[in-house]
Amino acid sequence: MAKEKQQQQEEDYHKMLRSYLGLSFSMFLATLANNSVPTLQGKVRMLSLRAVEAAEELRQMKSRRQEDSKANARVVEIFASHRNAWQAEEKRLLQQIEAAAEEIARLRGRVAELEDCVARAEKEVGERDEMIGFMSRRIEEEGLGGGEHYGKKSGEWFQKEVEEEELVGSTRSLEEEVEVIYEQHSQHFGNNGFDSEFMASASKFWAEKASLWQGLTIFYSLLLQTAVGKHMLSSSRVVD
Repeated sequence: MAKEKQQQQEEDYHKMLRSYLGLSFSMFLATLANNSVPTLQGKVRMLSLRAVEAAEELRQMKSRRQEDSKANARVVEIFASHRNAWQAEEKRLLQQIEAAAEEIARLRGRVAELEDCVARAEKEVGERDEMIGFMSRRIEEEGLGGGEHYGKKSGEWFQKEVEEEELVGSTRSLEEEVEVIYEQHSQHFGNNGFDSEFMASASKFWAEKASLWQGLTIFYSLLLQTAVGKHMLSSSRVVD
């Protein structure tokens, strides 16, 4: 009996505790509904608006990202096309530079050949000057006796003058060829095919060589006329 009574008391105690807890939660919920529901509803509306704004911002960001991707793709395509054009232009300019360098080397070799020709011609001119001076002295010393010898030497002078004219002609032909090559080079590569220093030295070189040949031709013509005049004067004296 005592045991049953104790169990009955425990059950009553549990029932009372459950009732108390249920009543407490009910009163808490009643108080919460009256005070917090409007606030929570406002927060829900605010959060909903923020969610809508965030979704709109996300949509705009995605749209901008797509536009940026398209713009970047266009920039890459334009840069690639320009890069190909730049590479082709660079290759063409390098080929022109190589061709110009080869042409300059060939022209400098031709100029060196012309300088060798001029050096040989100047050497021959010096030798002829010595021979002419020697023959002039012999003519003056021998007088009439040197007429036959003079005639022979005059023939040699005429022959050497012809050789000199041939040398001058070959040199002038080389000069004309160089001028034609330079004109073709200027038309093909433009005005910047050669540097100013090389062009100035080349112009000076041709001017000096042209004046040299012209002066030599006039000198030999006058010297030959003087020698012939002396010979004619000596012959007229013998006749008298």
